[in-house]
Amino acid sequence: MKKLVIFDLDGTILDTTENLKTCMNKALKENGFKPISYNQTRAFVGNGAYLFALRACANEEKAPAVFNSFLEIYKDNLLTDVTPFNGVKELFCALKNQSVKLAVFSNKPHFATVKLCEHFFANTFDFILGKKDENPTKPNPFGLNLILQILNVNANDCILIGDGETDAQTAMHASVDFIGALWGLRSIDQLKLGGAKVFAKKPQDLINLIK
Repeated sequence: MKKLVIFDLDGTILDTTENLKTCMNKALKENGFKPISYNQTRAFVGNGAYLFALRACANEEKAPAVFNSFLEIYKDNLLTDVTPFNGVKELFCALKNQSVKLAVFSNKPHFATVKLCEHFFANTFDFILGKKDENPTKPNPFGLNLILQILNVNANDCILIGDGETDAQTAMHASVDFIGALWGLRSIDQLKLGGAKVFAKKPQDLINLIK
């Protein structure tokens, strides 16, 4: 059994797409842009809030303004229309009963990552890391390596669970095993392009796959 399991946040343990769509569309409206759809939101997220804003407005000059509007709106609406995926809480309990350490690593802003984890999964994780200004985003392995260092776990004793090709690439760069979450934002083909080779159809499947 692995000593540490690290989870991505959006699309892996929390369903946040509707929330992100609503907040971004308010930011787009404030800045004179047309709204994006649910499916566009799914395609645009995964690489941090700034790239989400840039993809949503498709305007490099106005992207900083949309990004800043989005952050202000998002801070006040973090928990709206957000729900844990079925089975994740039971998965966490099963892993903790086997003395496995749990962590979250997300490209979502750090303040939001922490608040969401504390609200929906209080006292669950040994470490939580979102995007900080001084740290690069995934697929750069900096954050993943930082978690390994802080929790004193070797790469071969860790596994990363995520729903995106960015997560798969991050794991590969850090020489960490990876399992693709097929209930998330990306298709199995997109995950395979990122290098994923092992997949779970639902959170409950991970109990038998994490070894």
